[in-house]
Order: sequence, then C-alpha cells, then structure tokens
Amino acid sequence: MADGTVAWTKARAVASVATAKTEERWVEKAKAGGRRDLEWEVREHRARTAAARKSPGQMALDAGGGGG
Repeated sequence: MADGTVAWTKARAVASVATAKTEERWVEKAKAGGRRDLEWEVREHRARTAAARKSPGQMALDAGGGGG
C-alpha cells in the first residue's frame, strides 16, 4: 500500500484474512483484480474457514442431516 500498488480498500480486505503464510498470495490477488472480486474472494475464504472450524456433527445439523 505504501508504494501505491494496492489501494487502501484492498489492503483492508487483505489484512482481514491474510496470515504470515498467505500474505504474499493475497497481496498478489489484490494487485491483479478489482476491488469487488477481491472482496468476493475474502467473503468466500471466510465462509470456507468458518465451515472448516465447525465440528462434523454441527455441519450435519446445519445441512438438515441431523435426524430427529
């Protein structure tokens, strides 16, 4: 952001999901695409991360497979 290659709105989106391991990849995405595309990717990443953190039993309940 300091050198002007990434706008602050993109930098804010990247900062919300990037880790030390993924920062470079997110910055490249920010440089390559538009703001809306990046924001969509950030939302998708958050959704996948949240789903991965749920226990298998909770995922079955959420999908309607909990029986009952």
